[in-house]
Amino acid sequence: MEVPSSTAIRRKLAQIAADTAILWYNADSATTGQLSVMAYVPSNKGYVTWYAGWQKRGDGWKIHELVNTSDVELGSLLRTGQANSVIS
Repeated sequence: MEVPSSTAIRRKLAQIAADTAILWYNADSATTGQLSVMAYVPSNKGYVTWYAGWQKRGDGWKIHELVNTSDVELGSLLRTGQANSVIS
């Protein structure tokens, strides 16, 4: 769903998507050499938020910034996603 920033800034995600995990990611990473993901995840104490940013280095991507998560937690999430992905 695309929403202009001027509209989105006035809304609370919990009001429009209660108990829903939301991920944002930036577009055009191949061109910019930067990739970022922000997460808003419901928990039994409200919502957990985190941010991860990568930069293209040579042939791979390297984490350059983490907020409210660690490289261990992020690695676990990525490994779990890869193990559960469907390959057709």
